[in-house]
Amino acid sequence: MKASTNGARLFILIHMIFLKRLLLFVALLISTISANAISMKVGDTETLDIGNVSHLQGCQWTISRPNDVVFTTTPQSYSTRVTIKAVNAFPSTSPCVVQCKYYYLELDPTTGRYTYSRTGYKDWTIFVKENGTGGGSSDEGSVSLDPKETNIKVGSGCTVYAKGNYSGKLTWSVDCKGKIVSFTSTSNDHVWVYGESAGTTYLRATCSNGNQAVCKITVDPKSVTPGNDSEYEIVDLGLSVNWASKNLGAKTPEDIGDYYAWGETATKSYYDEDNSKTFKWNILNFGVKDDESEYYYNLPNEYDVAYKKLGKEWSIPTMTQLLELWNECSWIPMFECDLDPSKEFDYSKEKFRGCKIIGKNGNSIYLPVTGAYQNGLNPNFAGEGVYQSKSGDKREPTKWYWGLSFETPFMVRKTLPYRSLGIAIRPVTKQTPTSISNTIYTPKSTNNIIYNIYGQRVKEMRPGNVYIVNGKKIVY
Repeated sequence: MKASTNGARLFILIHMIFLKRLLLFVALLISTISANAISMKVGDTETLDIGNVSHLQGCQWTISRPNDVVFTTTPQSYSTRVTIKAVNAFPSTSPCVVQCKYYYLELDPTTGRYTYSRTGYKDWTIFVKENGTGGGSSDEGSVSLDPKETNIKVGSGCTVYAKGNYSGKLTWSVDCKGKIVSFTSTSNDHVWVYGESAGTTYLRATCSNGNQAVCKITVDPKSVTPGNDSEYEIVDLGLSVNWASKNLGAKTPEDIGDYYAWGETATKSYYDEDNSKTFKWNILNFGVKDDESEYYYNLPNEYDVAYKKLGKEWSIPTMTQLLELWNECSWIPMFECDLDPSKEFDYSKEKFRGCKIIGKNGNSIYLPVTGAYQNGLNPNFAGEGVYQSKSGDKREPTKWYWGLSFETPFMVRKTLPYRSLGIAIRPVTKQTPTSISNTIYTPKSTNNIIYNIYGQRVKEMRPGNVYIVNGKKIVY
């Protein structure tokens, strides 16, 4: 009997210990949930903060119900704090989740450096009830566009920004889409507009309450002259894309051409981190497309200088396309004497000038040594060819991107340049080369020998037609 009593007492004691631990776990769980659960009314705002994160590399904020809960301003790549606004009420059984995905560096105990890239998450559960006071104004839902009127040329484009006291998602539209202009929406508050054909049309941004703003867009005919950036021979190397015969901005294949910071569409007199438009900007904020690879995200056309300068058939190569050039072609080092046969070869004195790249079909291109601009006007990386890709690095989304470089003793390798560096570009296209040099321009000279595509000599050219002028293909 005594043994039975002791057994019962032991059972009760174990049961009580288990119950206490269960209650403690539940209490902790409730406190955790309540700490990240927020109740709001329509019109209310709330500030969310992930706190201090050691060696933070970037943040990415998302909202599961973007039509009902919105950011009051677009979060930047290093935004550890954001403000949200409740726009619409919704059932408590289907709450909104606001998440911050953040990237940070972890200490490598071997080297003592913070080198390991890690990812963390913080979530808030948002409940929105019926309308409250909210602090709304009579101007709620107002929107305007900047610019209100603009001129672009066929084959070029511009960015149009939305401003105002609107909330929720804007609806973008354009009259005659695909005829006069087309557009790409890279975010809620701006779009990239591309000129398709000459004419005038209107871009519209519509708020959720029906208010609209309009930008008048006039597309002028493309005017291209010999010697500009459109004079590029297309070379088929037997790869997935065809390659330009020279660098962007170059006059000849041996010319280096222009230097560009990554994601920028204009040259600069000085290249550093302070004047870079993309350094420390999270790659995911570009509206990028996944390259379906382990490491790469690709820039959209809005940030592709080859696309903007040469037209929609051209682009900066992706890293996948650069690697294809490296792996599927033969790379031949070229020295001073190779470019000037009159010079006698002396390896000890010869300067490395670039690489001749031969495709499986026997066709070839030449990539000159370029160097790169870093914190100044004079090129660094002397004796090295450095070329851009349009592929950002998934693992480090705020500073670096992928490129290709080569030097002697002969070596070709992947590289991770800073986005602030001025680096050369070799464009690619999916256009098919012809037996004629595939150059596109409008000749100014009156002393041209002109043939139509049927081989008949003509005295003048008419707009919208193709001609052969002095052995070159001309789109007039």
